[in-house]
Amino acid sequence: MGLEQGDTGIIDDDGGSPAGVITDASGDRRLQVEATITRPAASSAFFRGPLEDGGGSDDQVVNGSGTPVVFQLDADPTDDIELTELRIVFSADSFDWDGTSFGRGSALANGILIELDIGGVVTEIDNIVINEDWLILPARSGALVDQVSASAVLAISSELTGVVLEGGSSDLIRSTIRDNITLGSRGASSLRMVAFGSM
Repeated sequence: MGLEQGDTGIIDDDGGSPAGVITDASGDRRLQVEATITRPAASSAFFRGPLEDGGGSDDQVVNGSGTPVVFQLDADPTDDIELTELRIVFSADSFDWDGTSFGRGSALANGILIELDIGGVVTEIDNIVINEDWLILPARSGALVDQVSASAVLAISSELTGVVLEGGSSDLIRSTIRDNITLGSRGASSLRMVAFGSM
C-alpha cells in the first residue's frame, strides 16, 4: 500500500549492522526509518498583471518624445511570479506594412523599448520602431492582425517561459515609450501590455 501525505513507514534491512538497527525478540533485525511524506504545494494561483506607469495607467499611447514614459510590472513584495507570456494589444486606424511605418504614420525615431531587469541584469526583449518589429517578438502562437474592422488590431503573445520575478526583489519587466505615440498621423488608439503566469 502506498504512503500518503502525513503517513510513516518501516523500511526492513536484511544485512549488515548499521547504526539505528533494531533487533526484536525473534532476532530479526530491522532498520526503522520514520518518514513524513510531503508533496509540493499546489501550483499557485493564476497571475495577471498589466504594465503600468507611476499613476497606475496601462494605456501606453502617450507622448514620450521629451521625457520617456515608463510602464512596468514590479516583483511582488513576498511571492515569486513565474511568467509565461507578455500579451500585447495595439490598435490603430490602420497598419502600413511597408517597412517604414508605425501604425499608419512614420517610423518611431527612438522606439518602444521592452526590457527585463532580473537580478540587476537588464535584457532587451525588443525595440519597436516600425510595425514589422512587433512580428519579431518571440511569440507563443504568432501574431493576430485584424485589419478588416474600422480600427485595426494587432495582438501578440510574447514568450516569457522561465522568467521569474523574485519576491521582494527589484526584478521587473518594463516598456519605455520614447516617442510621441499620440500623433494623429500615426492613428494609434490603444497600446496595452499584460504579463501572465503564476504565483
